[in-house]
Amino acid sequence: MPLSTGKNLTLIPAAGSDWLHLFEDPDTWPNCRSQLGMIQISYQSLWNQKSMPWFGPNVWPNIEAEGVVEKCQSWNIDLSFFTGIWKPQYLQDPKIAIRDAKQCCDNLFSAGAFSVIADIDEGFYGAKQLGVMDLATQAGRIADFYKSLKTFYGDTFGLAITEPYPPPGLSLEEIIAALTQLQELEVSIEWFDIDINHRWIYHFNNPPALIRQRQFHEDMPKLAAWCKAANIPFGVIFWPGWDNQTTNQMYCENTLGFVDDWLALGMETPSRLVSECWVFSDEAHTQKLVPSNPPEDETFTHTWLIREIASRFGWGAV
Repeated sequence: MPLSTGKNLTLIPAAGSDWLHLFEDPDTWPNCRSQLGMIQISYQSLWNQKSMPWFGPNVWPNIEAEGVVEKCQSWNIDLSFFTGIWKPQYLQDPKIAIRDAKQCCDNLFSAGAFSVIADIDEGFYGAKQLGVMDLATQAGRIADFYKSLKTFYGDTFGLAITEPYPPPGLSLEEIIAALTQLQELEVSIEWFDIDINHRWIYHFNNPPALIRQRQFHEDMPKLAAWCKAANIPFGVIFWPGWDNQTTNQMYCENTLGFVDDWLALGMETPSRLVSECWVFSDEAHTQKLVPSNPPEDETFTHTWLIREIASRFGWGAV
């Protein structure tokens, strides 16, 4: 049984942005909050460190002091986190990935969380980037991670998968093979989110963009249908498509361009609509600050953006 609330909207704020203000002043986003199903944050925010590069105040001591877990539960909003398995820091010793994720889970449970979902960021693509090409090996490490944390937390722990598309991310065939392999290893997948490089699909011309667009238009209905048949909720991450989004307006307008491109496919609404920011706001790649999050009634904030995404999918302003 899925651990999440089932509400479709997910907000993933920039690591160093003002997202703690959502909890300090809930009156700035009441409508967005009423329909939002999930907030996801990076695993480093849930460690015990008092400071992290790029993260500003968004570290566990402050998150705990602000009562984020308790407030999310009172609002019926899930709080989950991204983590990695096939990352350079974990290549030689996968037990470190388990240790790091366990610290996140322990902190969340100690703060009163009923359940915790870890979203594996680029598990299969990350393995390829590290030169690990064998699918069984790629999936085996993820399955070991899952089963280890299940040993600690039982049915209160869940695992989700996020992967990039298209190549040089993963192809449709690679995504389906990866998810199939995990299911064969008895890994229950809470959801699959696809991270689409839509700017590369629509705007770059080497190879010609029309070729990539045609493939994209063919692949997405197939992937959605496969996930539905496999009983895996299918989510789409909406973002601008490139780094150096220096203003809220730039970020939101480019994200909504992708939303419109997706809507033009004429597909059934995905199980999850995800608005995520990890892009940098400066040329030196030292800050992850945009878009700012509240208030929802100010054009081009992140809470405004996710309301606009919902509206364009026909759910009305939230």
